[in-house]
Amino acid sequence: MERGLFLIMPVYQRKKLKALFQEIEQGKLFSVYLCIGERYLCQQAADQVAKLLCAAGGTVHSIDGDTENSDHTLAKLRSFSLLGGRQVFRVNNTRLFHSKNVTKGIWKRAVQAYTSNKPEKAFKYLKAMMEAGGLSSSDSENLPGALSAVRWKKCFGFARPNGKLDWTGEVLTRYSEQSEKGAKSRQSAQNAGQTLLTALEAGIPENNILLLLAEEVDKRKKLYKSLKEKYAVIDLQVDSGSGAQARKAQQAVLQEEVHAVLKKMNKTMAAGVMEQLLERVGCHPLAAVMETEKLALSVGKAGRISKADLD
Repeated sequence: MERGLFLIMPVYQRKKLKALFQEIEQGKLFSVYLCIGERYLCQQAADQVAKLLCAAGGTVHSIDGDTENSDHTLAKLRSFSLLGGRQVFRVNNTRLFHSKNVTKGIWKRAVQAYTSNKPEKAFKYLKAMMEAGGLSSSDSENLPGALSAVRWKKCFGFARPNGKLDWTGEVLTRYSEQSEKGAKSRQSAQNAGQTLLTALEAGIPENNILLLLAEEVDKRKKLYKSLKEKYAVIDLQVDSGSGAQARKAQQAVLQEEVHAVLKKMNKTMAAGVMEQLLERVGCHPLAAVMETEKLALSVGKAGRISKADLD
């Protein structure tokens, strides 16, 4: 097994994933893999990375970044395991890369989750946004809806949205128990980035590998720059803009996901059906996959999906 630092540290984007997977199969490994960008795409990539890392034996330890105690994770990462094979510590939704500079993106995700009737998911984003802005979600005076426009801008770095924000307080109060757990993890993770770098520089057991997943990343943070220079960063960000170039990039990602489902289910689509499907689904890879699967199942034994089937 070859493990360590390579002369050139590539950032693996979507088109380079196969090359990364081949490197892992060949035993060329990194101590840390960081997946950033669209949640579903990151989960897909992380699943495959973990599968390949443990192909010859090992265990994946899944950790929820929303309630993680980073000190505990680091202690496990630095310890020799009694278990056989590789030990992959997978931290989902890590907040190590959050800062005021990414709060606008987190806010958008919170709003989207709330309007999609997913309050618990909205709560997690709101709590993450507040922590990134230096606020405690357990203090009623810090609730987003109670912040003045001036204080909002100071804490989060972008203008306070128009309209009523009472729903933010309702969501945070409703899940207050989880919020208290989050406060503990936040306090222990204040210097987690530097502590992690120090541990990596000192060296961790050869069979231990850290796998981090993050939707929002402040690329100006020292931790990100260090991981990019010395380890593996998998960048699966999808341009969320509305310009022609952004839409083209979004369509390419969605079409690839749909084609993969059709191939797996041995189906094809009539001309124009995919375009109409994606127009209705929007730029949501997971939704595109799920709706394609439902559509393929709905046509039964038929091998070709028509416009009428879509309607």
